[in-house]
Amino acid sequence: MLATLREFIRPISVAALVAVLLIGAVVSGALEAFWPGMGVAFTSGVAGWFRAVPGPFYDLVTAGFLTYGAARTVEKATSSYASAKYNSSLRPMPGPRFGNVKPDNPDNMEDK
Repeated sequence: MLATLREFIRPISVAALVAVLLIGAVVSGALEAFWPGMGVAFTSGVAGWFRAVPGPFYDLVTAGFLTYGAARTVEKATSSYASAKYNSSLRPMPGPRFGNVKPDNPDNMEDK
């Protein structure tokens, strides 16, 4: 169930963040088009809101995202290694062998 929830929440959260940026741009542009100076005031108000958030909070969020990204990378790497370990189709294939030549024994050659 958690995997299904992850598959649903991740794309929705990215889409929501993009939508917020686009809506903010459209609102700012519309305000500037109809009331000159209001778009700039809107943008400076949003910038003021971001400046009001303390710097350590941004550091905490950044650390959380970096930790999450590293953990996901390790999770993906270990799961693909475990899959390759038990699934022979994912393992690298050995090199080709021609005739009866055995690479570890050079005396066993066909053309002696």
